[in-house]
Amino acid sequence: MRIHKFLSLLLFIFVVPFLFTACDKSNNPVQSNDDPQYNDGQIYDKSDGDNNGSTAKMNYNGYVYKLVRIGSQWWMAENL
Repeated sequence: MRIHKFLSLLLFIFVVPFLFTACDKSNNPVQSNDDPQYNDGQIYDKSDGDNNGSTAKMNYNGYVYKLVRIGSQWWMAENL
């Protein structure tokens, strides 16, 4: 019974505060106000035009995502 209380206390001390801070927008590394303001979904800052392997950026819902071109499609680099 003492172990159960101890584990519950540890859970409360370490996990519960994480739940309140993990989703804070100010800590999101892909959010940036320094990049140019483009429309959502517009691709810009292409490194090598539309060639295979080139990189770029895209704004979406107030966040800036890095993109990479594979074949004829642009992919979000964070999800690869």
